[in-house]
Amino acid sequence: MLPGINKKPHPYTIFFVSKKGEVLKNGTLNITLIGDDAISFTPYIYFALKNAGENGIFKDRIRFKIFDVKIPGRSIFISENKIDTDFKPLSFDLKNSRNTQSKLLKIELLTPLRLKIDKRLKKNLTYKGLLKGAINRLNLLSAFYGDEKFDLSFKDGGRILSEKYEIFGESHLYYSSRQGQKLILSGVTGFMEIKKEFSEREISILKGGEIFGIGKSTSFGFGRIKINLKEV
Repeated sequence: MLPGINKKPHPYTIFFVSKKGEVLKNGTLNITLIGDDAISFTPYIYFALKNAGENGIFKDRIRFKIFDVKIPGRSIFISENKIDTDFKPLSFDLKNSRNTQSKLLKIELLTPLRLKIDKRLKKNLTYKGLLKGAINRLNLLSAFYGDEKFDLSFKDGGRILSEKYEIFGESHLYYSSRQGQKLILSGVTGFMEIKKEFSEREISILKGGEIFGIGKSTSFGFGRIKINLKEV
């Protein structure tokens, strides 16, 4: 274990794209599996979801059917009882170039972001806090499932030239079967716009956060971000 860490991060992220209160007839469940054994787990996850769809989920036993399973570039769905596992995993590599260029960065917080500092949830999110959260996330995943430990003392780029924040608190109820009660998960959503000298390494870290999520409860779909860069 790493100092101060008492358990491994979950080796996956999962989210379903929908708007709050929206009724859907179909949709896409997005799952990112992390680690050397990810591909070997794919059939087990597929059949677990297939059985869940046949038996129904939630209190109302809502049923669903899986029509396709895709990886980037192609479908691996062969039949209801078979999927193709003959494919190679994708890899994430941190770029090392520290050459900087002035850019305008917009970061959207697509789902509530839950960052804890000194064991307390961070409500007043800043760009530096988000960047540190992305570095921590990559460091944990690489320590347990990868082959590289990222530099937590990362200091890069020039000073922030301008910054704009529209950050809002958001809470969701969920039922914990382990604790036998409803619990509240809180975080922040919204967006931030940052103008500064960015290096390729700094952008690479943020793209890692875009892929793997940032903060706590990423296995519940929390901590999803989207980044958009513009030349200035």
